[in-house]
Amino acid sequence: MHQIRISLLSTLILAIALPAAGQQKKSSKAAPEFSWVNSIGKGRAFANLPKGLKHATFTSPSMKQEVGYCIYLPEAYEAESDRKFPAVFHLHGGRPGSELKSMKLAKFVDAAIRKEAIQPTIYVFPNGGPMSWYNYPQIENGLGEDVFVKELIPHIKETYRTRELAIEGFSQGGRGTTRIMFRYPELFVSAAPGGSGYSNEKRVQENDGAESERVVFAKGYNTWDMATEYAKHDNKARLPILLWVGSKGFNYENNLEFSKYLESLSLAHEKHVVEGIDHSAYRLYEKDGMPLMQFHQKHFSKPEYKSTSIATKLSGNPCVRERSFPKQIAIHPHHETTTFRLSSSPIHDHLSPNTGNGFVHALVRIGGSPNIAADHGGLQMGQPTHQVAGRKLNPSRRVTPHLHERINGS
Repeated sequence: MHQIRISLLSTLILAIALPAAGQQKKSSKAAPEFSWVNSIGKGRAFANLPKGLKHATFTSPSMKQEVGYCIYLPEAYEAESDRKFPAVFHLHGGRPGSELKSMKLAKFVDAAIRKEAIQPTIYVFPNGGPMSWYNYPQIENGLGEDVFVKELIPHIKETYRTRELAIEGFSQGGRGTTRIMFRYPELFVSAAPGGSGYSNEKRVQENDGAESERVVFAKGYNTWDMATEYAKHDNKARLPILLWVGSKGFNYENNLEFSKYLESLSLAHEKHVVEGIDHSAYRLYEKDGMPLMQFHQKHFSKPEYKSTSIATKLSGNPCVRERSFPKQIAIHPHHETTTFRLSSSPIHDHLSPNTGNGFVHALVRIGGSPNIAADHGGLQMGQPTHQVAGRKLNPSRRVTPHLHERINGS
């Protein structure tokens, strides 16, 4: 009997202890620690990042401390020091913020540029602050939106050679993108909020700023009310908008609902739904990110022309031994290739040993080493250089050499 009592007592103690242990395990999962600076590390998590991606910091004037960001610079940025580039700001998801959260998307941007699907473009991955893109003065250094808009964007414009700016984001970053694009539409030529939690923003709207019992934002500080205010602007059609989301994502339905609300306000916008993809910016980019990237490209201006020495372009080519080149030639610094027609008289010993006094076509591919092809005749008008380089040209089609005449490209 004594043993039974001990056994019952032990069972009761164990039964009481088990829930306590479970609660302790749950509470041991602390919230991620926030930092305004998070450096790129080593290991598998940081593998396969493109060469042009780097981490940098600037000093926040308001907080008097360093703020980190990641930035992708295309190869052309280093190769062409007098050229400016469009820039896209991608706002990460999740809370709290970190500039490392979305930087892996740079691999898709880099691949698109290398495939010449988009022009060389800068991508910036900022830190959204402790409340991820919200101004939240209740906590110290909690003005994430202001740090991004009023401090980081000016820093990027002053530090790097930028042209037009675009904004996009996913999840929390999609919510932030939506609020910021409606508040500061003049800063951007295009905006693309993705996977945004518009149902959470609706809760903020309907509860006078309260997202939860612990988190309360300013009244009217939500995507729904800000869309309503933006729709009152005379130039509301100026900013092109794209909503993007995965059909399997938990925010899919409320993105469709928000789209209908924008339609009711006569706010024109596009939608990009990626079938079969869940709530993941990485997987959305991986499966069908090209329409998103090209959406911004539609609203960027064409790359600038510049004048550069053809000798600089060809001097490293082992096929050219004698380098007496024309002084200047216009080069189109876009992903499209441009072919130029040059007199061959000052150039000798070309690719072909039997070129005679024919003509030389400089096939200049921006972002790669130049190729040259000797020609007894001529190129067909508009023929892409990747179809020309390395093959015999038709000797029956002679052309008159004319410096500075562009054969293809725009």
